[in-house]
Amino acid sequence: MMKKISQLSFLLLAVAFSSALFAGELTGAGARALLVKHGIDPRGLEQSGAKILAGELTGAGKTADIKRIQYVMTNAEVFNMEEVRHIELNARGERNGREGRVEHTTLQDVRYLEINERKLLQQSIQGLVIK
Repeated sequence: MMKKISQLSFLLLAVAFSSALFAGELTGAGARALLVKHGIDPRGLEQSGAKILAGELTGAGKTADIKRIQYVMTNAEVFNMEEVRHIELNARGERNGREGRVEHTTLQDVRYLEINERKLLQQSIQGLVIK
C-alpha cells in the first residue's frame, strides 16, 4: 500500500513539473485557438497564403522581414502589426542601419514593438502570422 502511494505521489509530481516546464511555450494548436479567441479566423489566414508560426521563434520567425508580419502573439494576446506605433531596434538593427544594410528588418533586429502605448519585448513574442 505504501509503495503505491509513493508511486502515485511521484507520478503526480512528474506531471506537475512537466506541465510547469512547458507552460510558457505557445504551440501550433494554441496559436490557432488564441487567434480564434481574438476573433481572427486561422483557416482564412492560411487560405490567403499566410503562415502561422508558434513556439520558439528561431529560423523562419526570427529571419522574416518585419514588413511581412501580420500579427504577433504572446502566450495570451494577439497584436495586429498595423497597430505598431514604434519599432525600437536593438544594437544589431542599429548597426545594420548605420552600415546601410537595411534591405529588410527582421525580428532579430527588434528590441521592442510599441503597440497601444505598451512595449512588447521581442523575447515575449511567442508566435507570428506571416503574409
